[in-house]
Amino acid sequence: MENCLLSFIGKVGTGARGAKDLTYEEAFAAMNAILDGAYHPVTLGAFLLAERWKPETAEEMAAFADAMQQRLIRLPSFQPIPGLINYACAYDGKKRTLNIGIPAALIASAAGVPILLHSGCDVPTKAGATHFHVLNRLGIDARPTQRQAYDLLRQIGIAYLHQPDFNPEIHKLLDERRQVGKRTIFNTIEPWANPFAATIYVGGFFHRPFAELICNAMQKSSLGYERIIAVAGIEGSNEIRPERSLIAEIKNGAVETTYLESSAFGLHIHSKDIDSKSNIVNELSCESAERIEALLKGGEPGGFCDIILLNAAFLLLISGKIPTLREGITRSREILKTREAWEKLRQWRCK
Repeated sequence: MENCLLSFIGKVGTGARGAKDLTYEEAFAAMNAILDGAYHPVTLGAFLLAERWKPETAEEMAAFADAMQQRLIRLPSFQPIPGLINYACAYDGKKRTLNIGIPAALIASAAGVPILLHSGCDVPTKAGATHFHVLNRLGIDARPTQRQAYDLLRQIGIAYLHQPDFNPEIHKLLDERRQVGKRTIFNTIEPWANPFAATIYVGGFFHRPFAELICNAMQKSSLGYERIIAVAGIEGSNEIRPERSLIAEIKNGAVETTYLESSAFGLHIHSKDIDSKSNIVNELSCESAERIEALLKGGEPGGFCDIILLNAAFLLLISGKIPTLREGITRSREILKTREAWEKLRQWRCK
């Protein structure tokens, strides 16, 4: 196949002084060339690193994401679910800390917030534990069909999709991404995928400049989100950190940033409260699942519980279910006490 990607290297790959940004149309064509396999492996690596060093613009990222979105495998027809939150974790997972997103999502779902989780498996560069691994350990089918996942959202208000089953064009590039050895544009855009027309996006990022890049790119895109929130979360995830997290959101057409501090809500959480005993994926996943089960059954008071309450409250606030984060923490604590979130997990297992 012709190396169509080569034509873009001359523009983005001429060094710090000479490199130029791609237009939306060029970036869209470049991503389609990649997804079509119309590249030489050397050219792909060069393009990905050139974009990283240039660096990427919001317009380029919007185009890359739109090309990806058009390639998703989607149900031929479905009714969008009002208030659905796309709550995708960092696809390359976690290697040091326990999973916070799943129990937070279960609590929020028990309060009536519909939430879609999605992730990959063995995604570079970290290849850590993702929702996929932890859900498997919790006894959840992490490879449902899209119809099954959609029906779950309708029936119990929470579901999971696995990348190969709805975004295979990006998934098939894992080997090439491993050979690049650095995070690439794919790490940024794959959590943005919107298979069920969610209106709210809550995602994570690593580096401070990405707050504006993510929000602006997603606003320029055709992904369909009405509200876009980016969190400088734990290990690059969308999980609010124990002590202090930067939150970015599009408001009145511009990116606004704020810091969320757990101590402001009477929560005294430390990083050690969420540390895993192992950085091996299977062991970390098992530990996460065990701690989540213990928490949802009414145990595990302390810092691990409090960070999950804070993350659940954040989802309730974003959804409009409660007016303040403090009230969201109180509501989330009630849900744990009445074991409603445990019942939600039990329902999910039985489907």
